[in-house]
Amino acid sequence: RVETPYGPVGVKVKVVDGRAVSAKPEYEDCAALAQRHRVPLAEVVAAAQVAARRLVPRGAPEEAADTAAGNA
Repeated sequence: RVETPYGPVGVKVKVVDGRAVSAKPEYEDCAALAQRHRVPLAEVVAAAQVAARRLVPRGAPEEAADTAAGNA
């Protein structure tokens, strides 16, 4: 779980060879917080993604691919 300005959000962490390579916020947690705080879902997801980045070491393979593709 990560903390956001809207509340805690569960995060799925992908581990390869014992190392975290990506982290994705749980949709249901984000959706519930967006509804509770009456903000767009994308706003909550973005906050959760920022918080989840701390779980993945810089330069992880999937992080680099997301950045190159404009998905970060």
